[in-house]
Parts: sequence; C-alpha cells; structure tokens
Amino acid sequence: IYKFHKNQVIDFNKIETTPGVLCWQEKRAIENVGLYIPGGTAPLFSSVLMLAIPAMIAKCKNIVLCSPPNKSGELHPAILYCAKLCKVDTVICVGGAQSIAAMSIGTETVPKVNKIFGPGNQFVTYAKLKSINFNTAIDMPAGPSELLVLADKHANPSYIASDLLSQAEHGPDSQVIFVSLSKSLINEVEKCINDQVKSLDRIDFINKSIFFSRPRNRCQLYFKPKYNRHPRARRCGTRERRWLACGDGASSAIGRRCPL
Repeated sequence: IYKFHKNQVIDFNKIETTPGVLCWQEKRAIENVGLYIPGGTAPLFSSVLMLAIPAMIAKCKNIVLCSPPNKSGELHPAILYCAKLCKVDTVICVGGAQSIAAMSIGTETVPKVNKIFGPGNQFVTYAKLKSINFNTAIDMPAGPSELLVLADKHANPSYIASDLLSQAEHGPDSQVIFVSLSKSLINEVEKCINDQVKSLDRIDFINKSIFFSRPRNRCQLYFKPKYNRHPRARRCGTRERRWLACGDGASSAIGRRCPL
C-alpha cells in the first residue's frame, strides 16, 4: 500500500503556455482529515491502512480516526495497532452517524476536519452526505460491497471462493458475482465456498448476499461493462488481450494470485 501511494507523489513542472504565463499542477495535503473505520460487526483494520497510509505520505497535519467500540466498549487491538503504525494523531472510540456529525461540526472532544474518508453502513453514508452542509468534504457516498470475478479454466477455485466470501461477508446487501465459461470450475468454486464458509463467523451475511452468474457462451464481455461497480478480478491464464475489451471500471485486479 505504501509503495503504491508513494509513487503518486510527483514533482510539478511549470509550463510557459505563452510568454510570461506559467501554468502548473501542484498537490497539497488536506490539513485536517477524518477517517471512519467500521468496527461494529467486524474490525476493518485494513481500512485503517488504506486510508491512513496515503494521509501519512501526504503529510496531513492532523489525522483523526473514529471507530465504534466492540461489545466490551473497547476498540479492537488491530485497529489501534494499525493507527499507531500509520502515525494517526487522534483515535476516538465512537462510531455511526454520530461520529460523522462530530467530525463535521466539531465538539469538545472530537476535532472538526476538512474532509471525511471511509466506508460505512447506510446511516454513516447518509450522515456523510449531510456533512457537506457543514463545509466538510467527503470522499464519496460508498454503497454496498460489490465484486465481479471473471475466470477461465486455469484459475484456482480456492482463491476465487476466498475473494467472493471476503466481499460477501461485508453485509447482507453485498453482491458478488462469479462469471466463467468453465462449468467444471464453477462447480469447484461452489464446493470451495461451501467448505470455506464453515470456518467463518459471518455466515448469515454471506448466505444473504452471495449468488452465482452462469452466462452462456461469449457473453462475458457483454455482461461485464453492464457491471462497472466495485472491485473486479480476473483470474485467467495468458489471454490478457480480452481484458482490454472490458472497458473501464472502479478498480481491477488481474492475475491468478491478485488479492482483493
């Protein structure tokens, strides 16, 4: 994560478009940023890394992290460790829409921030949209987790099953789709899902969200552009040229071992 975002730091070059007129692009860090980390049903410490590392590289002056407590009234140790690792300035044990409101307006214990980042449920998303009215920017109104996996017969069914389950367990409104022209691979992936789901705690969410798509021949590339949403993965062999025909999308992971 650090290497990827560190590469986004570039030097600006001044261009003289006409004599005496200089133009350039310059990136400056947001002074105060708020990071919302879900933790009510599962501690998403990966979100800490994905949000706090770019803020650390950008040298934001103040990084405020809000996350809901567990049943014991404490933050998960993994969230606290990642926050320390990423040099987060302030960690506050509060979650839900109220934490978004606090970072938007500012309270005696929660600093006001300039921009709020991070995913959340429908209540958190609605609160983020309302925070714009208080001169607080947001990254985006995040929707439910959605994943599309395209794979051919060379793919590892165990890896595909893990990817599908990792997104399906986010919530009952999550949506995961597996597309393949190999019937044997589809059957193997389904078997792997049934085996792996036995060891997961959030099986209720998974049962409500997961389903398969079995398209007929030659309809993969027609189906994919209609589903440009959350992350998508392509676990295939050497036929990378087909990927160029898939158009744009939110984010893409290509290769047999690409993690999501």
